[in-house]
Amino acid sequence: MHGNIWVSSQLGEGSTFFFTIPFNPGPRPPLSRKERTDSYAKWKGFNILIVEDDEASYELIRAIFEITSIKFSHTKNGNNVLELLQKETFDLILLDIQLPGKDGFAVAQEIRSGGFKIPILAQTANAIVATPEKCRSAGINDVIIKPFNEDSLFRKMEKQVFGRSK
Repeated sequence: MHGNIWVSSQLGEGSTFFFTIPFNPGPRPPLSRKERTDSYAKWKGFNILIVEDDEASYELIRAIFEITSIKFSHTKNGNNVLELLQKETFDLILLDIQLPGKDGFAVAQEIRSGGFKIPILAQTANAIVATPEKCRSAGINDVIIKPFNEDSLFRKMEKQVFGRSK
């Protein structure tokens, strides 16, 4: 099957099992220009804060947002998030879990402790770390697993901002 399986184990701490499985969902018909334009129109005027230290991940998100009417700001760590939230109004926070210094869970807790009710969509490459319970207790509304594509990102964002997804 061309997959892999491996384990990381610490005596007295537990074990974590990892695996990869090749998956090809096959080609998907592209959206027509009108469908894509209609889909992006609802985001006009929205402002999103991207908290992401990984340059490649940020560039992917930036490229996706630049083809829409979404306004966005970017910071590479969680140290200045509260300051940004006090200066500017955001409709959504796209928050990386694994940040230098404070992790995304600590940043989310600070945001909630600061009284901000903005939806927080966490992003991580490690689904094991971002358990639903841990995310909820930190004040994170939802999680998207990296790597993600444009459609899955917008579905998750739509669910948080508009309260529904397609």
